[in-house]
This record gives sequence, C-alpha cells and structure tokens, in this order.
Amino acid sequence: MLNCDQAGRLCREFTSLDEREIARIEEVSRQLQLIADLSGANVFVDCQMKGSTNAIVVAEASPSSGGTLYHEPYVGTVVYEQFEPSVFLSQRTGKSVLFNKAVTQRGIFVKQSVAPIKNDHGEVIGMLIKEEQDSESKVSQKMKSLSPATEMLWELFFFTDHDRPALSDIMKEHFILIDSSLRIVYANPSAKSFITEVFNFEDCEGRPAAHVLPFIEPVIQSKKDLVIEEVQVAGFFLEVKKVVIYKNDHVTGMLILIRDVTDLRMKERELVVKSVMIREIHHRVKNNLQTVASLLRLQIRKGVSEESKGYLTDSLNRVLSIASVYEIILSGDDGDNDQVDIVSLSNKIAAMLIQNHGSEHATLELKCEGESMFVDSKKAVSIALIVNELVQNAIKHAFHHRSSGTISVQFESRGDEVTLSVADDGTGMGKTAKRSLGLDIVKNLIEHDLSGEYYIGSSVEGTTVIVSFSLGKEG
Repeated sequence: MLNCDQAGRLCREFTSLDEREIARIEEVSRQLQLIADLSGANVFVDCQMKGSTNAIVVAEASPSSGGTLYHEPYVGTVVYEQFEPSVFLSQRTGKSVLFNKAVTQRGIFVKQSVAPIKNDHGEVIGMLIKEEQDSESKVSQKMKSLSPATEMLWELFFFTDHDRPALSDIMKEHFILIDSSLRIVYANPSAKSFITEVFNFEDCEGRPAAHVLPFIEPVIQSKKDLVIEEVQVAGFFLEVKKVVIYKNDHVTGMLILIRDVTDLRMKERELVVKSVMIREIHHRVKNNLQTVASLLRLQIRKGVSEESKGYLTDSLNRVLSIASVYEIILSGDDGDNDQVDIVSLSNKIAAMLIQNHGSEHATLELKCEGESMFVDSKKAVSIALIVNELVQNAIKHAFHHRSSGTISVQFESRGDEVTLSVADDGTGMGKTAKRSLGLDIVKNLIEHDLSGEYYIGSSVEGTTVIVSFSLGKEG
C-alpha cells in the first residue's frame, strides 16, 4: 500500500518546507515500497507541521506480501509526540533511533526505527520510520502482563463504593465513554456537571453523544483513531481528545476527554494585549526622543555660539543613543521583547557618531567586535550612554593634528562577567587633561546603574577605557 504521490501536496499544504526540500521528501517517498518489501515492515515518512509541535504522515508503504500492521491508511494522520517519542527525538537530535520498542497511536506493539531526512544544509526536514511487529512471544508476554493491569486500571477509574471514589470521579477533566453506537455509556461527575450547566441535560447517559454535546460530532465522526482539537463553546475554550477503543480489531467505542483551557487562553489573550501595549510604549518613547532630538537640532541651526553648539550637540548625541535602544527593540519581530543586543547597539551608536563627526576632523575607522550579548532595556540605556560618551571623547580629543585614526569597541564575556573596552590609537591624554562632564556621566552610570568598575589607561599610542560589570547584578 503506497501513497507517496500525495507527499508533495501534503508537504505544501501542512509544512513550511521549500520546493527543494519537498523534492527531497518525494525522492525518499519513491523508495518506500522497495524498503518495505526488503525489510518486511511498514515504512512511513513524517514531516513537521508548520506552526505546530506535531508531525504529519506524508507517505507510507507496506510489504507487497500483505504482511501489514495496519489495514487503514496512515497518510494525512497527525502524529503526536506523546505517542511517538522516538520520531520527535530523531527530529530534534538529527540522529537515528534504532529498534526502539513502542506502542503506536493505534495501540500496536512494534519495533520502531527512525532515521532523519536532511536537506542540503544538514537540517532535518522529515523522518523515515520503519515499524515491524514485535516478536510474538514478547508481545504475548506483554499482553499477559497487561491483562491484570487493564483490570486494575478499569477498577481504579470506574469502580466505586461508599469507602472510596473512583479516580474518574475526582478528575477535573470531563471524562466520557461512548459505545459503538455513539451513545454515552459513562460520564464522570465533572462531565455531568458541565453538560447540565451548559447544555441543560440532567441525564446524559444513554443519549447520543452528538445530541448531548453537538460540538464533539466532528471529533467522533473523524476516521482517525486519535484526535486532539480545540473548540470554543458558550464562552469556554475546550481541548477535546478522542481515543478509539478496539477489541479484536473491531471498534467497540471511544474515550472522550474534555479539558477546560479557558483560563489558559484568557491569560494568553492578556499577554497579547500586554505585548501590544509594551510595543506601543516603546514606539512612544522612541518618537518622543526623536522629537527632543529634532528640537535640539533646530536650536543648533538657529545660530547659537560655538560653545553652546558643542553642549547642544553632546545632548543631541545622548538622546539619539537612548533612542537607538528602542529602535533596536522595535526592529525585531517581537516588539515587546525587552532584550537588546549591546554589541549591535554599540556598533550602531559608534558608527552614528563617527559618521556625524564633521569634515574638520580626521578620517576615522571603527572596529566593533564581540559576540551577541543581550541585556534588558534599562541596562542597555546605561551602556548606550557609556559608549556614546567614550566614543565621543575619542572623536573630540584623540586625533588632534592627525589625518586618520581608529576607534575600537570590544566586548568580551566570561559567564555573567562582561568587559567593554573602548580604545583609540590617538595622541593620548595629556597630564593637564581635566575631568569632563562626559567622564562623570560614565563614572555614575558604571558605579550606580551597572554596579561595575572602570579603568582608564593612556599613553602616546592612544587611550583605552575598560569597563567591567556583571549581567546578573542590578544597580
């Protein structure tokens, strides 16, 4: 039984694979019948579904000899990790899982082997699965051990007396058993209470399930042995699970488990609203900072004295450095994420300062090095201002009587400890150099906001400022 022709269509409809990857899946699917015949086993190709943690069977083949485990097609079936852990382990690790004992979603004991299917970049795009029935003696032994276990579980779930309740009686989930005629034969107290409250049925047992609970009709009519769906009914968000019950290869009924996930979904909605609000706040902060920057630029152009122009330009750069934090936050897909890459941020600020330093200065080159490091926006603002002041000082004072120069900004980390180094190859700080407002700002930010320390070293070969702080410490 080979259904590989549907592989491409299912991949395009349910996965995020590109055409080249789909062609690879189709190529493997065309070999399934040969693999099934050689191994005498059922063979499948599963692919990860887009926007989901589940997978879908896109192709299958069974031995031509007829020795198949399954009499109903599996193509198009959704695969869940709780039932097929080896499949998802192979997908995550990119490694084969061989001869693993498993119980399939249809309740069959098998020996399961899984091999990852990879694209040209070595990324897992699908899983090749081989399933063969476990040896008869072992299955028989397993079934014998299951017989008393099944009786124990049945008694635990459904048997009750005056001294102790059944487990199903104290479950919060709505637990419903349906017979082969699709009538309710058992509902636990939680389910009965829900049915009475929402659908006004005092006695649901013996009634058609679809009549009592209309929203589960698509679930119980589904040909799949296992179904997990979420529905919204009368203001409730409900997760509905169906498991078909077999006896001697015949359907004898099904188990319906309904879980109220309303609180979870409402919290998710609150998080979405909060996310939108945070993004809006970030937008407003950035826009307000840009407004302040525009006012400062306007003031600078209005013919102020050179001394005042310098002070206003310094203030403008500080405002733009803070605004850069929010520009980086908003440039990401997740605008409510408060984490900022300080290496990228510093590169952005230093490049802006060098670009705007003016033609009367030397031609400057920027080197910004370090692996990505993420901090919250509060720390990012402090680091942005520190980098701004240190680079600005280098631009102003390091390259007098020089035609060119280099400023380097470097980050290194060891665990939570971070070292920021801002260096130039300029003329160095003279002995008569006075402490500036910029260095006072740097000192206060490092000591109070970052709980860190700093060192300034200078020679005729240039000046280096080293800032040390911990990502874990709060100022």
